[in-house]
Amino acid sequence: MFRFLGIVALMTGVATAGIVLEKRALEIRRLNTRQHFRLEVLRDRRAELQMQTQQLSGARRLTGPLREGLIAPRPQPTGSQPLALPLPELRIPVRDRASSR
Repeated sequence: MFRFLGIVALMTGVATAGIVLEKRALEIRRLNTRQHFRLEVLRDRRAELQMQTQQLSGARRLTGPLREGLIAPRPQPTGSQPLALPLPELRIPVRDRASSR
């Protein structure tokens, strides 16, 4: 009788330990899945912010030559109102190929 109760208690203890270990493994898998999801969300957010940064810094790159004097705004015609903002003219220094050789 005592042997039987000992075996039942041992089997119950082993089963309980197995259940505890399975619960812990499931919890770790859930945490891992959650972290992967958060990582994907953060990667998407980073890509959005990089794209927004590039879009916002594009204006600075375009107006840089205007500030440096390489681009001069076109003179406005007198007597008429332009429909849009005037486009700047680009002054690019050109070297003569014959004199550079």
